[in-house]
Amino acid sequence: TALSALLSAGLLPAAAEEAPASTDVGVVLLLNLENDLTLYEKEADTNVYPSSSVKIMMGLLACRSLCDRLDEEVTVTAATSRGAQNAVSTLVQLMEKADAQTFALPAGSIEDDGDSTWRGTMIDLARDWHELHVLYEYVDMCRFFKLKYLHLHFTDDQSYTLPSKAFPKISTPGRHYTEGELKALLEYAKSRDVEIIPEIDVPGHCTSFAQGYGEIFGTNGIIRQTEESMTAMEALFTELCELFADSSYIHIGGDEADIDKWTEDEGTVAAFRAAGVDVDGMEKHDLAQYMYASFLVRMCKAVMACDKTPVIWEGFAESMNHMIPREAVVMSWENFYQPTP
Repeated sequence: TALSALLSAGLLPAAAEEAPASTDVGVVLLLNLENDLTLYEKEADTNVYPSSSVKIMMGLLACRSLCDRLDEEVTVTAATSRGAQNAVSTLVQLMEKADAQTFALPAGSIEDDGDSTWRGTMIDLARDWHELHVLYEYVDMCRFFKLKYLHLHFTDDQSYTLPSKAFPKISTPGRHYTEGELKALLEYAKSRDVEIIPEIDVPGHCTSFAQGYGEIFGTNGIIRQTEESMTAMEALFTELCELFADSSYIHIGGDEADIDKWTEDEGTVAAFRAAGVDVDGMEKHDLAQYMYASFLVRMCKAVMACDKTPVIWEGFAESMNHMIPREAVVMSWENFYQPTP
């Protein structure tokens, strides 16, 4: 449960067995945390709750919660476990120390709901390597601040921090996580109702790909679009989808790519010519944009084939909008390439 997670993470110490006679925080409800309070759902068709200082009643909106201080208990009303966990996070945020060992809550009633459907944060693990235990702390942070999504930027020029069975040499030595470590992290996040969104950032930001497989992916700072390299990229995203089986979204990157380099890469140009594209008759800028959109489309399809929703950074020209799959989520991060509607 959320409160158990906060306790186990060291965010809340256990309280004293007896509450103090008075405090300096006004009218309060004192919670004894010694027994590691657990969230319970009411038994079906009954009014019976297991013994606990926190009661759960189901019946409101998905992420909405209602907290009422009633005499010597707190009643949390929510439609889903996520709403209930959000309510517990609210309670923990409101807690103040009554003395060195006891926490207190002010009396009152709170009705709360998210102001947006997407609440999350992104952590760059490729430029700035994070030890595994820090990722667990980020999960706890997301739970505490009611963030649904933890977006992990696993790859960039500096390092490739994911494992790969298909291309084992692609993982940067000393700066990557194992499959077992990530599966354990995913279970931890799932138990706290935090969804991890993994990202492989391509076609730019890919210097790390050349460390072990430059002959496939290329060595000039952008993923080549030969059939070999594109098949390899599809394999990497398929692996990612399988590893992050509980993740609804898979981020394929797409930002800040020097796409003009494609028009100078013989293998990429040959592949598009073979596909029937008039590479010799198009303006260089238009050809580069078409190649870019084609790359995004193929990676999106690879992700959607795994029953996931692809996410991409805003980075393509408005003239290419018609090519981008309608199912993709576009993160407009700087409005440089085209303004957000």
